[in-house]
Amino acid sequence: MGLGAPGLSTVLTVGFPQTNTLTLSNLTSVALNGLAASVLAAPANISVEVSVPGTLPGNGSVQATYIMQADSTTPNQAQFTIQFSTAEGVTNNFTVNASVVRLEPQLAAAPASLGGTMVGGKQTFVSFSMANLGGAPSGSIQVLLPANAPWLSAVTPQPMASLARARPILSPWR
Repeated sequence: MGLGAPGLSTVLTVGFPQTNTLTLSNLTSVALNGLAASVLAAPANISVEVSVPGTLPGNGSVQATYIMQADSTTPNQAQFTIQFSTAEGVTNNFTVNASVVRLEPQLAAAPASLGGTMVGGKQTFVSFSMANLGGAPSGSIQVLLPANAPWLSAVTPQPMASLARARPILSPWR
């Protein structure tokens, strides 16, 4: 039994299932029966479900589907094996190396830096906008001003409310 790839290196995002397929090939003319898959040594924070057809026809190929999902980032690196076996005693191992990450906020300001001049005794307003380009809410935001510049103040009440996560951009093309 041959595998379409020797293994997989991937990044799993906590809470988001990842579906993959793998081609299993019978390298002989004899059908292989009782095709099954076992997950070996996956850490507790990663669940893996594997679906395979029951038979691998002689000189034929079938698709195995495996769905992986992480529920935490501990541990954040994992290596485990999906072992494919048959009733005839044929086995082949597929190694998965996974990095586990959590979606995080990513704040961006426009413009990227501020500059301006001030005249003594007068107010000068300098404005900017912020967006959360990441995949998770930002949490409350605090504008930090230099401690050695008591003449600077923020007009916006502090702390500012959380910025929602970015929405995916959908393409009109299919």
